[in-house]
Amino acid sequence: MFNKNKKKLSSKVRFQHKEFTGQLKTARRYKRPAVAKPESQFKLILTKLGLGTTWRQILVAAVLAVLFYLIYLPNFLTLQTISITGLNDHDRALAVEAIERSIESSKFFDPQNNLLFLGKGRIAQTLADLGFVQNLALIKKDYFNQALVIEAESKYTKILLKTDEEVVDIYNDGAWRGRAGLSVEQWKDLWADQQIKIFVPGQLPGIINVGQVVIEPHRLDLLSDLQARLSQLPKGLRFDYFDFFLSTSQGVGPAVGRW
Repeated sequence: MFNKNKKKLSSKVRFQHKEFTGQLKTARRYKRPAVAKPESQFKLILTKLGLGTTWRQILVAAVLAVLFYLIYLPNFLTLQTISITGLNDHDRALAVEAIERSIESSKFFDPQNNLLFLGKGRIAQTLADLGFVQNLALIKKDYFNQALVIEAESKYTKILLKTDEEVVDIYNDGAWRGRAGLSVEQWKDLWADQQIKIFVPGQLPGIINVGQVVIEPHRLDLLSDLQARLSQLPKGLRFDYFDFFLSTSQGVGPAVGRW
């Protein structure tokens, strides 16, 4: 099939062939196209980032525009509604207002009005600072309805404290709530189950802030235990006074309890 005796073509003859000579000359004259140097420092930076072509620049600009829209401009990720259950109407309104203030005060680089970036820890801390939230059972982002859903457990007024001039509420954890909306005369005749009434002669010392614990937990437990024991006494028998201590910003001072 193959002729072993066939003579090979001499290299001198092959080099003299016109077709080969033409290809050789073309290869010698070939020069790789020079890449144009950027005209400015900005274009040089874009080239180093791989954005030297117009189409790549347009693509990146489009992606950045979409991200800016999704993060900062009103869209389907923007928080629209805050729903809170477990609080009364007054406390619910205060809670919603506090959350809205917290969101509005966030920095530009921390867009809390966007559900993707809204921090649950921030919401929990905002509600805790209000002083009337006992526990948070749920903090949920509802993307479909653009809502923040919160299930809270409210503190309740355990103690009615009266001074010579005013009546104030104290929560079940011993935290200060504020004015009770009752007169001193109404306090005398008001009796409710599971509620403790305390009389402090004179005026309360120092400044007391909402949410500040004024009755320490172990003293509150003592009051609750004493109340339970008193409720078992025969009808018509009333226990009048006992001494305990009320904590204020000026230290711990005496107070008088009364049933």
